[in-house]
Amino acid sequence: MKFLGLKLAGTSVGAGIAIGAGATLVGPKVMPHIGNALRTAAKSVIKGGLLAYQGGVAVYENGKRVAAETKEKVEDLAAEAKSEMEDGKKAGTAKKALPAPAGKKAKA
Repeated sequence: MKFLGLKLAGTSVGAGIAIGAGATLVGPKVMPHIGNALRTAAKSVIKGGLLAYQGGVAVYENGKRVAAETKEKVEDLAAEAKSEMEDGKKAGTAKKALPAPAGKKAKA
């Protein structure tokens, strides 16, 4: 079927006109409600995103603090080990041998 020179494959021109007219009449009454529902949904999504971002920042800051504390502890342990090695050299004592792993004999 052709309507204004356009082929409408398997559709009824009357049905299309009826749907268009119905949308024109009902649209202004229905659209504000649909708009409000979409607005509420969009705000909920945005709020969820903001909460996730804030949670991510808190996790990052906590991780940064823990990493700094761990770094400080490792640096302190390294300084203590270095100090003990220097004290041992000054006193002229031999290095203590590390214990042999289980099942192996210690070197003499």
